[in-house]
Amino acid sequence: MEDKIGELVSVLGLDSKAAKILLEASGGNLEMAVNMHLEGGGPAPSFGTRDYNKTYEEMHGVRAPIPQTQGVLIEEDQSLASRGKLMRSRKLPQTVYDPTQDYSSQVNSKTRELAKLFEPPLDLMFQGSFDEARHVGREQKKWLLVNIQDSKEFASQVLNRDLWKNAGVKDIVKKHFIFWQVQRITDGGMRFKQLYHITTFPCIAIIDPRTGEKLVCWNAMGISEFLSAGTPAECSG
Repeated sequence: MEDKIGELVSVLGLDSKAAKILLEASGGNLEMAVNMHLEGGGPAPSFGTRDYNKTYEEMHGVRAPIPQTQGVLIEEDQSLASRGKLMRSRKLPQTVYDPTQDYSSQVNSKTRELAKLFEPPLDLMFQGSFDEARHVGREQKKWLLVNIQDSKEFASQVLNRDLWKNAGVKDIVKKHFIFWQVQRITDGGMRFKQLYHITTFPCIAIIDPRTGEKLVCWNAMGISEFLSAGTPAECSG
């Protein structure tokens, strides 16, 4: 029990008392405790806080790995140009999960498992801008499947944990789509939000790469719903 409490303290930034209460409420299930915390409005797991650095140094005698940087949500009335400049200056990651972060260097296996649990489908994701994804979609005659995420919304974490990891879903995406996933607060995410008037996140949209038309948009989707939705007619011409 003490080890699990320590995990929650390190991963979620809780104090020992709060971590103990959360763990008892989840019957000692560490993953369930994390999910309960997120569903209750708590922040997503953080692997780069001061508490983590201190714990890492105490356990290993060396400085902790450089943490992933995070931005904060900014007021909607700021101009897109000023917001883009602010985001670039903070070097925000382009996805919910930073693929450059070395999670293998985390304190122990439980922490690594928690990080892996919400890892996006890196094997499916197109690495490039929205315009580049459209270009590839036109060349390969595939639709553009866009997923704009918000790391503060648990529904985004669920998509990464469940939907995009499903084998059947992966097969459909690889066959028919170019898959582009970014955070809403990145330059690409903010541009997409403004261009297509997206107000609710996460957003899953199918875009015609030839015209840029948004064919359909969902804010949540389960595995069975995705598999039964089918795909648009052949993207050709």
